[in-house]
Amino acid sequence: MKLMNLVSKAFSPSSVASIDSALKDFVEQSKHVNSAVISTREGIIVGSYAPEKTSLKKLSAMCSSIYTQAVSVSHEISDDPCNILTIESDSKKIIFYSIQNSKPAVFLTLIADKEKLLGELLFSAKSCSSIIEDLLKS
Repeated sequence: MKLMNLVSKAFSPSSVASIDSALKDFVEQSKHVNSAVISTREGIIVGSYAPEKTSLKKLSAMCSSIYTQAVSVSHEISDDPCNILTIESDSKKIIFYSIQNSKPAVFLTLIADKEKLLGELLFSAKSCSSIIEDLLKS
């Protein structure tokens, strides 16, 4: 419950609405990107947009688990933080991108079709995270 209180204090309803709107605009303007979610490392959704039938709560919980494990592995092999993680299946690509300087820490998850080139998806994640970082500063 303390974490939920921290999240609700850090992200007001108006900032969540702004994040949702920015994610919606981003997904609709990005070819082959299907969904975007901003989550805490504990799996709490801060903002999202997914036009397809996607269980965002389930997705956020799974992504949180995967991302947390990647962060742990990163700390074992290097002093550098894990900022980007990618997963590819036969039909989709998923990228996790750390949102810098957010309190509490959050990350962006983008889900794209396999047709989206990985370099383009990385550039998309960087662009979207910059938009979200700017929203969180204001």
